[in-house]
Amino acid sequence: MKRQFMLPILALTLSLLSSCGPQPPAAQSPATKAAPTSAAPSKIRSYPAIKPKGPAATQSATHTSKVHPFADRLEWKGLAIASPGYHVWGSSPVIGPKGKVHIFASRWAAKGGVDHSWLSTSEIAHYVADKPAGPFQFVDVALKGTGKDTWDRYAPCNPVAVKVDGKYVLFYIATPGGISEGMAKHTPPQRIGMATADSPNGPWKKVGNGGLILSPSTDPAHWTYRASNGVTNPAFVKAPNGKYHLYFKSARSRMGLAIADTLEGPYVHTKDPVTKNDTVIEDGYAFVQNGRFHLLTTDNHGILERGGGILWSSADGKNFDTREKGFHLLPAYLPDSMGYPKGLKRHYGGKPKFERPQILMIDGEPAWIYMPSGQAVFGHRGTTSYVLRIRSEAELKTLLAKQQAQRERAAGLTVLNYNVYNGFNRARSFKDTAAWIRRQTPQIVALQELVGWKESRLKTAAKSWNHPYAATLKQGGYNIGLTSSQPIEVVNRVRGGFHHGYLHCRTHSMDVIVTHLWPGTRRGQLLEASALKTLVTTLEQQGRTVILMGDFNAHSQADKTMLDQQAPLLARRLVGDQKRPPADRFIKNGVFTYDVMNTIFQTSLRDVVREQFDAQTTAKLHSLGSFPTLILPHSNSPRLQRGFLERIDFILTTPDLANRCTHAEVCRKAILNSFSDHYPIIAKFTYPPAKPSKTP
Repeated sequence: MKRQFMLPILALTLSLLSSCGPQPPAAQSPATKAAPTSAAPSKIRSYPAIKPKGPAATQSATHTSKVHPFADRLEWKGLAIASPGYHVWGSSPVIGPKGKVHIFASRWAAKGGVDHSWLSTSEIAHYVADKPAGPFQFVDVALKGTGKDTWDRYAPCNPVAVKVDGKYVLFYIATPGGISEGMAKHTPPQRIGMATADSPNGPWKKVGNGGLILSPSTDPAHWTYRASNGVTNPAFVKAPNGKYHLYFKSARSRMGLAIADTLEGPYVHTKDPVTKNDTVIEDGYAFVQNGRFHLLTTDNHGILERGGGILWSSADGKNFDTREKGFHLLPAYLPDSMGYPKGLKRHYGGKPKFERPQILMIDGEPAWIYMPSGQAVFGHRGTTSYVLRIRSEAELKTLLAKQQAQRERAAGLTVLNYNVYNGFNRARSFKDTAAWIRRQTPQIVALQELVGWKESRLKTAAKSWNHPYAATLKQGGYNIGLTSSQPIEVVNRVRGGFHHGYLHCRTHSMDVIVTHLWPGTRRGQLLEASALKTLVTTLEQQGRTVILMGDFNAHSQADKTMLDQQAPLLARRLVGDQKRPPADRFIKNGVFTYDVMNTIFQTSLRDVVREQFDAQTTAKLHSLGSFPTLILPHSNSPRLQRGFLERIDFILTTPDLANRCTHAEVCRKAILNSFSDHYPIIAKFTYPPAKPSKTP
């Protein structure tokens, strides 16, 4: 255990002399009465900076900005162990007969304090519960110091309990020296011992030389030779190849490894430390999952998070070369309902942190974690140990999606539609376009003209604007896409009866339809519009909230006043339109027709951009133009562009969403003139409540 020292160099020096990590004391005690567990927190939260004086306190919970796959899986369940009159430290679980959970923890008398009393008075106590969350009851003392002239005269501590090869095994540390009143508070070197039993209830038999199985190397060239803290804080795992791996902390607070061919050894040191760290870590717990070795350690001075934990990973168990946050500071997991720090009693250390993490594996997966702290959350007179459940990765994904949805509902919903012109102008404009989209912080993005893009490519690209989910109409070609901050359920990909097609998805509890209507023939476009009308009508009858958006290549009658002013546009379109059969012409009697969009408007869908524009009485009509930008030769200056502007891109929604629209516009910023031949359109809404459909 470590105090938080003001000077980093002093902290490092002293940390090399201490090895138990806050180690709680022991003594005889009646059955422990566990404090009630608290409800699991409804959210993952980050812990704000702690003021140097006074009890640490959390404030309003704030969500982590980055997902930490392991640390964020931990879910507070409450108190695991408290022993009246004792400090409790460690807490190593193992499943025994009838599924009972047995915990072996260090303990020592609370009246002696935390920091050094463990060196002389610690013992290993045994607790049991019917289930992993407890409550755990004291059973007996499994191991004590011998009190004789042996390597383990004092303070068996930091136990690791495992079941291996049909035996129950306790690894532990001890010291021949101890510390008493008036002695220099200086940690004597520790060694690692082992005891075995046929039952978690004992009796425990020390193996080998009075239980001693590992000491520092006797080779002067080895990194553990004459280490001031010896070899301490064991962690154990049986490797997939049948070898026995015993991890430990030694010189410079790095983790080392000794390997044996049999459980009882001999354990032979490997050449080098297995972790590369220049700041203090300790208290490793080892496990193997999916063929990889893992070490969960403390992070005393902030390699990743000061006072948190690190999960190290290795392919061979000898070189732990990858790492992520293993756990956060203690308050990050506490429910708001606890009113922390109310009731807190500080016994040891500065920051309210966990130490000596120990995991209960179930069916080869980390399932529960037990960790003591120098801060007694429930006000006990001694340090106590806490239990947290380890969510599955699927549970974490669901939780984070739920939290994201809650944040988005509070912030509102932003929807963006963009025709990106030949796959982001043949990828030349992608980087700039993606950066612009990211700055708009949309929750839903619809894209047209993803020429040559497969769904996998869009999924990768969507990460640029922080969307983990994406779907496309097809695999390549003249494609349509949708990305979202929430999971996407693809309801239908429809190409039959359409030149391009439409993509029908569900995300954010809404039906989102993205389309790109064909500009070739009026009759073909009317058939496409009729199919969309039928789809939207069906969804309306089911009570669904609907967004229909895309490049419609058609005009709204609401824009007639603007279009009547666009003589250059009309003249340009007439040239090609006259070559079509009369039934396929989009211009009749010298004016544009509006029956394609009128067909769609036979539903309840509302044009939110036009509705918001009408509320802006000072806006000019040409600001409605979504096509073309200055990228095209015939509109490559503001003067030329002015005569060709038209609105052919739409975001249409059912009334329940339209009534919540707070802003909608065609985004005509100068920066966008070189990205695509279309301008994007954006609509913002207050978030509607989720609405179930009326039919299955």
